[in-house]
Amino acid sequence: MDLELVSLREFGRRVGVSHVMVLKSIKSGRIQKEPDGRIDFHKQIENWGRNRDISKSREPDKKPVEKPKEKPKTDEEISIPQETMHPFAKAKLAKETYTAKLRQIEYESASGKLIEKSLAVTAVQKFGRWIRDSIMTIPDRVAAEEAAGLIDYLKPILVKKCGKQIADEIIVEIDLSETEKIVHKSWNKESREVLTSLKEVNAKGLKL
Repeated sequence: MDLELVSLREFGRRVGVSHVMVLKSIKSGRIQKEPDGRIDFHKQIENWGRNRDISKSREPDKKPVEKPKEKPKTDEEISIPQETMHPFAKAKLAKETYTAKLRQIEYESASGKLIEKSLAVTAVQKFGRWIRDSIMTIPDRVAAEEAAGLIDYLKPILVKKCGKQIADEIIVEIDLSETEKIVHKSWNKESREVLTSLKEVNAKGLKL
């Protein structure tokens, strides 16, 4: 067989390894090079195959990689589209879904997470009436007190400006009942405006 002398790089290219690996193979005695530094390809390829070390090749044999096990699919993931289901199967599925939701509601109700709608509505209505009554009775509660407070505010001013005798005469002439009516009317107007605002806010909230 004729000689075919090739460089270390060419030999490595042909067998699929780097020239550094070829140098290591020469050093370990796996293959030999000629006196001129080149390699007799036909001769040394036999040595290469005979003395083959899998761990030294550029691409060692790889162990098969096991595919990760797939997680079992949930009922929702494997569920059949309802449009392709038989009417009987569709009805059965609807019944099972309803039963499951009903049990969940019963559990949440028993655990205190839910309350009956009627009880909630009654509580809100009762609270609303309490707010309305409290606001509407403000004028009656504060009219007399505000009227008396007005007199207490005016008296020292009148005494300072007119003297005690004249101040007493002026205060006697003030009709407290009329003063209470003025205060009552003012508070009543403000209270009704507050109730109107609350009613509008409540109506908007119910629409959300």
